[in-house]
Amino acid sequence: MQKLKLNGFNDLKYGIRQKLIQRRQKTDTSLEFHGLLSGRLAELRQMVESLDMDQVEAVTDLLCGEGNIFLFARGLSYMPMNYMYNVLLSVDRNCILYIDPPLMFNAALQMEEGDVAIIASSGGATREVLKAADMVKDSGAALVVLSSSPDTTLRGCADYFFHCPAQNRRFHDVDIKSRFTIAFMIELLLNNYLGRMNLNPPSDPKVYVDLKNW
Repeated sequence: MQKLKLNGFNDLKYGIRQKLIQRRQKTDTSLEFHGLLSGRLAELRQMVESLDMDQVEAVTDLLCGEGNIFLFARGLSYMPMNYMYNVLLSVDRNCILYIDPPLMFNAALQMEEGDVAIIASSGGATREVLKAADMVKDSGAALVVLSSSPDTTLRGCADYFFHCPAQNRRFHDVDIKSRFTIAFMIELLLNNYLGRMNLNPPSDPKVYVDLKNW
């Protein structure tokens, strides 16, 4: 302690704690492998630290219910939502995935209390998605939103909001922001649903993964 010019053990603990915090906050933003890995892990850590598990359980309740499930997504956010759609269909949970705005609006008009709409929108500012969200709220159905933007207008009208942080990236004025955290949030919801419904796949270790204990 004296060689380190510290006043005592408490100073040492404080110093170590500050070093760890600085190390966690220092993210390599290069496009090399370690930079990409560091960036994605930092985003995932940020999401997990702010995650409300009570909301996860509440959304799982909706998935386990008898109401209809409507999935909305456009652009790159369609990819993780399409994964959710296929997993739910594979376990015989009926749901519908919409990407075309007119069909999204028509579906919102048919929703009722007990149904759930899940919208994935990275920026959360697409005019068509905002309109669909307002129509869902008017129908009385529950609205779940996954977005990389914490300040999106969608947050104010969502019953359940999950912030999925991602670094802004554009190329030729096209949004190419990572949907990694949105995909992870969808995986968490699906994993919780499958475990709750005891819908784990066969346990052949050569082929399958036990999702409940994953």
